[in-house]
Amino acid sequence: KVFFSFGLPLVLSGLLSQFYGIVDTAIAGQIFGDVGLAAIGATAPFITFISSAFWGYGVGFSIYVARLFSAKEYKKIKNAVYSNYLFMGIIAVAISVLAVCFNGPLFTLLQIEESLRPTALAYFFIYVLGLFPIIMTANGLYIMNAFGESKYPFMMSIISMLLNIGGNLFFVLVLGMGIEGLALASVIAATVVFLLYFIKFRS
Repeated sequence: KVFFSFGLPLVLSGLLSQFYGIVDTAIAGQIFGDVGLAAIGATAPFITFISSAFWGYGVGFSIYVARLFSAKEYKKIKNAVYSNYLFMGIIAVAISVLAVCFNGPLFTLLQIEESLRPTALAYFFIYVLGLFPIIMTANGLYIMNAFGESKYPFMMSIISMLLNIGGNLFFVLVLGMGIEGLALASVIAATVVFLLYFIKFRS
């Protein structure tokens, strides 16, 4: 019963994440056509690679937090979480700046066609500059799991999904933004959820 109560919200959170990923793709395909889908997909390998590295680190950090939690070292947990935010923030900002500054060689490495580069760069620029809150939302989930808490991350997944889908519709359909609107919606949703996690940890 305890395992089911803990695991079900995690499964539902994963499904919600996949769902609004599908919605992003559907909007890109319906509104921007093949060019929009190709622009998003072209930069996906780099984004997935960077995100996976941070996710792997986040899982390892959550194990450390879980050990501190079981030992009731609450002050050390607080210091560790703040230090983790600072460390990941510095690394994320450095990667973002380098990726934007050297987008030409990076796009060449990813073999992105010249015709797709303007559209891909517009999406990539916003998404990468918002990399820190995006990766920290996953980090927050792992830390909460280390505390044996999965319901709060599930609520965050719901909020993220609503903000993401609502942002997509608002920026693209209402404001008439291009593919940048999809990236901006993702960054804003991640920023809100990151701040909610941070407030939760402070309490």
